[in-house]
Parts: sequence; C-alpha cells; structure tokens
Amino acid sequence: MFQNKKKRVFIGLIAILFLITTVFYTAARAQPINTDNAIKLINDWKGRNLKYGQWTHFVSAITSESSNEVILPDGQLMPSSYIQDDWFYVNKDGLVEKGVFSMKDNDGNIFQQSAYQDNIMINFTFGDRQENQQPYPLNIDLGFGDRIIDAVAITKSDVEAKGKPNIVYSYVEKLKLPAQLGAGNVIVDAITTKGYFDKETGNFVQIQIIWTLSNGTNVVFDSTEIISIDSFSDAPDEMLKVLEAVK
Repeated sequence: MFQNKKKRVFIGLIAILFLITTVFYTAARAQPINTDNAIKLINDWKGRNLKYGQWTHFVSAITSESSNEVILPDGQLMPSSYIQDDWFYVNKDGLVEKGVFSMKDNDGNIFQQSAYQDNIMINFTFGDRQENQQPYPLNIDLGFGDRIIDAVAITKSDVEAKGKPNIVYSYVEKLKLPAQLGAGNVIVDAITTKGYFDKETGNFVQIQIIWTLSNGTNVVFDSTEIISIDSFSDAPDEMLKVLEAVK
C-alpha cells in the first residue's frame, strides 16, 4: 500500500491480481541512466510529504480489470478496483505507531477495515487479530526507492499520462528461469517496475508492475496511483473511535 505490499500482509489480505493486457501511455524512447537522479527525486518528494510526529493521511487507488478472487465475509468478491484510504501516526523516529486502514469501493463504501496500535493489528472485517506487530517505516513511495537501489540498471523516459507530462524510471528483472505466476499460472520471463513522476512538480504519482510473458506480451500485474498525501496534528474523531476497538 502504500507500503502497499507490506500493509496487505499486516491486514491479513492475500490479493492475487489477474493479468491485464492494456496500453496506458505514449512514451518516448527510454534512455539508460544511473540511479542517483531517481533516488534524489524520490528522497526530495518524501521529504516534502512525510512529516514526523504527525498523522499522515494517504489515499491511493489500486487498479485491476480482473477479479483477485478474494472472498469477503458477506460472500461477495473483493472489488478488482478500489481505494486504499489510510491514516498513519508517524512518530519522531519515522515509524508508524498506530493507524486505521480502510479499503473502499469506488462509491466510497468501506468493505474492509483494519487498525493498529500498541503493537496489535486487528482486521475488523475478517476478525483477524495479530499481536507483537512492531512499529514500522512508512514507505509512502510504495517501496519504489528500495527497489531501484537494488536495480542493476534503470532507464528514464518522458511520457504523457492522463494529459500531464511525466518522467518514468523503469528497471527490468530478467528471471533466470521462466516462472509460473498469478492465478492464471502464466509463464513470465521478466518483471518490469515503473515509477511515474509528475514532470512539473516532481511528485511521485504511480507505480506499476509489468510482466513480460514467454510469448513477448506485456501485461500489467499491479498498478497503484497516489491520489493524495496530507499531514495533520490530529486524526479525525471517527478514526480515533476505530482505534479504541484495538485491544
């Protein structure tokens, strides 16, 4: 979430996304570069948006055109496209001490909610309770910075996304052996990670994970768009009320 992957583990949700064959953007030819400029861009953006000793309200959109086959307690399938609406209290050491994490459908209805404080994580929707969950760093860049630090090489390209000029940093992980991945058990030869930045503001706006199949087809496995990040000295009363149930 957006510590996107780690947060899904915390709330006890196993989200297996089907493949989406699609074309989103018109891109210029990518040029290979080193990671220094990309890492600086990420760190500058994080410095502007991650405030210690305050509440961070982080909203993102996770998009898939196919069902992830997660069954909710009411027997309905979890939406394949949804909003992650989270409130994190980040202490002065930069660690999340408590928070409320809500998954909403595109009409704003909560279909899953979890909360964390005093090292206890409770998923109210599934009735899951986990103890000894230690405070953790809030990766508002969805882990993109850590990923490109470990990348052998990255490329940079200019694209237009949703009518705005973006810079895209990408890296490709070529699998040593083709692997069967996803609910469809498709054969994947390589995995590409793309981070999108608004060219005018430098804001990090989206991360995509793209699979290259054995037949050369590229498919989007996972796409998360950042909608907003805001900081507040206090969380809303409705969030604090949810936290009261974490015992």
